Amino acid sequence: MEQKGFPPARPLIIDTTLRDGEQTPGLAFSMAEKIRLASMLLDAGVDEIEAGIPVMGGEEARYLRHIAKSLPKERIFGWCRLHEKDLQAAEACGMKRIHMAFPVSTRQLRVLGWDKAILETRLETLLPLALSRFEGVSLGFQDATRTPVEDMLALLEKLKGFPIRRIRISDTVGVASPLEISRLIEILKKKSPFDLEFHGHNDLGMATANALTALESGAKAVSLTVNGLGERAGNARLEELVMALTLKKIPHGVNTKALRPLSRHVAGLTGCPLPPDKPVTGGRVFTHESGIHCHGQLRDPLSFQPMEPEIHGLAPVRFMAGKHGGRASLVGESLVGAN
Repeated sequence: MEQKGFPPARPLIIDTTLRDGEQTPGLAFSMAEKIRLASMLLDAGVDEIEAGIPVMGGEEARYLRHIAKSLPKERIFGWCRLHEKDLQAAEACGMKRIHMAFPVSTRQLRVLGWDKAILETRLETLLPLALSRFEGVSLGFQDATRTPVEDMLALLEKLKGFPIRRIRISDTVGVASPLEISRLIEILKKKSPFDLEFHGHNDLGMATANALTALESGAKAVSLTVNGLGERAGNARLEELVMALTLKKIPHGVNTKALRPLSRHVAGLTGCPLPPDKPVTGGRVFTHESGIHCHGQLRDPLSFQPMEPEIHGLAPVRFMAGKHGGRASLVGESLVGAN
């Protein structure tokens, strides 16, 4: 199926496992674990990593200072709020690039005691300061999917002229559908002078679908986490989005053979085993029992699978004898066993 909506240049894959992923309730990576995971993500071909929150200080700051010295600075950035102390902390950690996030919905602005006028005043003060201190600055529109599009268009108009790397459109509480994301990205892209990035949460189980739809609708980048780690129901999943792009022949820089090792490694760190039927990286997602399916698979490896897992280093194809099986199940089981 031709993908007319995809951007002409390959989309950027941004991983936020080390920031938003670690905000999973009860999860706390050690400094050594974060350093290793940062290296694994970059080695896998992720374009950029949102490495952490500098203003947290302590071990978080020590870890960020370490990777700022040891990893490519243009591929890592720190997450900041719209506060000067956050900028100071990021600078002290050696960050060359930062992401500044702030709410755009009335509901979340009210929680901070802000309104649109206060937000604009803070941007007028802090954005030039950030741009003077860092080589790259991106902005994040929190709770964008519960914000009138007219408000975001007005804000984009005020931001024109600033050398912002990109604008992150966040479905912060995971309430949007793919159709809603498509419409939103298309409207904003027509008016925005900046590249758009999508960041989706999974409260209704649509985060990865929304991320793919955002790219189909013209977004330049998506932010994801390994295994969908994140607050509440988590985030869009890195391994699933990357494999979807691969099957649709959309170019990207991630080595698909790194997906399962990454997924298993993160599962080990979190103490949450991968469900056997987890898409892409589950241990039994290429296991067949139905006689019709086994019969087809023995003749064409793509008859009842979207991909050949061996090519991508995923779980092997298996055949099982069982209630729904037949002779083909037994033949397949014996052939796999012989190999």
